[in-house]
Amino acid sequence: MGKNVFHHRWVACGAALVALGVMADAVGAHVLEASGDLKGADRMELAGQYSVWMGLGLITWARLKIPQIFCWTLLIGTLVFSGFLAIKSIAPEGSDALGLGHLIPWGGGMMILSWLGVAIWMLFTQPVIH
Repeated sequence: MGKNVFHHRWVACGAALVALGVMADAVGAHVLEASGDLKGADRMELAGQYSVWMGLGLITWARLKIPQIFCWTLLIGTLVFSGFLAIKSIAPEGSDALGLGHLIPWGGGMMILSWLGVAIWMLFTQPVIH
């Protein structure tokens, strides 16, 4: 499989994260907020915002040909963070009973490590352009 195929797939994954983020924002604003669940609405909107931003980052990284390990880490971290936060927004008792809330910080940590990893990789492996 050619390298361009991988980069196109990362762009597709990033676009999917953006779409999921927009949907999460809509659920937060139109369903949870309308039902009076302001805490759930805030959580869902936060999940959506992170999904959108990380999706846009993933698209950018794919175009810059950032190593796939960072792309995988960002994708998985975003799915864990935003996904479990969204689940907690909709079903807080059920997500707590399953222990999903404890995984949310791990997803956030993976996102942070991804971005730091890319920063370090760019600083030490890319030539300086004059």
